[in-house]
Amino acid sequence: MGFMRSLPVFAILLGLLAGVNAHAQTIDPDQPILMTADELNFDEDLGTATARGNVEIVQGQRILNADAVTYNQRDDIVTASGNVVLLEPTGEVIFAEFAELSDDMREGFLRGFRMLLNDDTRLAAVSAQRRGGTKTELTRAAYSPCIDCLGFGDEPLWQVNARRVVHDSEAKEVVYRDATLEFLGLPVLYTPYLSHPDPSVKRKSGVLAPTFGVSSLLGSSIQTPYFWAINRESDLTFDPIFATDNLPVLTGEYRHRFADGEHRTRLSATQDDAQNGSDRFRGHIDSETRFSISELWRWGLDVKLASDDTYQQRYGFSNPDTLTNRLFAEGFGSRSYAVGEAYYFQGLREEDDQDEIPIVAPKFNYNYVSDPNSFGGMTTFDGNLQALSREQGASSQKISIIPGWQISHTDSLGTITSFRTSIQGDIYNTHDVPTPTGA
Repeated sequence: MGFMRSLPVFAILLGLLAGVNAHAQTIDPDQPILMTADELNFDEDLGTATARGNVEIVQGQRILNADAVTYNQRDDIVTASGNVVLLEPTGEVIFAEFAELSDDMREGFLRGFRMLLNDDTRLAAVSAQRRGGTKTELTRAAYSPCIDCLGFGDEPLWQVNARRVVHDSEAKEVVYRDATLEFLGLPVLYTPYLSHPDPSVKRKSGVLAPTFGVSSLLGSSIQTPYFWAINRESDLTFDPIFATDNLPVLTGEYRHRFADGEHRTRLSATQDDAQNGSDRFRGHIDSETRFSISELWRWGLDVKLASDDTYQQRYGFSNPDTLTNRLFAEGFGSRSYAVGEAYYFQGLREEDDQDEIPIVAPKFNYNYVSDPNSFGGMTTFDGNLQALSREQGASSQKISIIPGWQISHTDSLGTITSFRTSIQGDIYNTHDVPTPTGA
């Protein structure tokens, strides 16, 4: 009974381990704790409660496993030892050889600390120290978002090693002291000081994690993004590409949210001689805009253009066969839908001739289904107007009208029987259509 009265103190240990994790949820002291162990002992004289053998402590969605857990009531110290594992509700897993907490969660210590985050990134340290209830200090720590990226076993493609890492949960900041960036196990960059916001901060200006690459076209490359949180509604990510066998590629993405819409644009530009042996401009634009006009209507614009067929594939932006540009406005009624739009396509395949690719403008579609009558019958109407034009080749205009009527019946066995009838009328106008005689 004495041991069972001491069970709530194990929430303190869970709180310490959660404090190391910036993603962790707040510990609720009123949440019930469930514990299982091979052996439970309580020493009245020493004031200690001990659980040994396959210890598992569950509070909400947080689970702690260890070989042994001890609570010293006199010194107010909780310790866990042997294969300490904490599973967080947010997906992170914390490992330690030994953990100790005192002074109501404000001070604590972990030895042999490792963490697997829910995005598969890794964090490890010789020890972790909890100080003042707000700061967690990691000694001789290493961080890497990538294990076995190129198939080199346990050697990460890159990682950051630091003599000391301090996480301040109050300031929401992570500070590195004497940090070294390693690439394939070799140090490539040293900084005595580095800081960034902790993962609980959604947006803050600063340098993001770099991306490394190797290709036969560019050689070795690195892309280190800088994120600028301009204000609450907009931001800019500037992430140029530097390669050993190519001039730098200047690229960035701008985003803006409005009260009634949003906009995103990615731009890039460079100079290279990949196609004709002389330096020339190459670049692309990838933009999307969406705005609500009213509760029923919205409009949008997609702009996707490239300087040439192989540019996006060469620099790793994307590898589409066709770039689709679209301007549209659409409305959603209770039983109807209408859209007016225009399309421009840029073909990126070797056999594409841009003069033969059609421009679709304008294009209108309207669809309507009436309310069912007393017998379940419904009137339908579909209308379409579309115009295609080319610099070379056939052009056409078309109007289609499809009125119809349908009725459905469901019997007592759940069988649905439907009947539909419609009539379609089309009007075409074409010109520059090749004929067998060549006229």
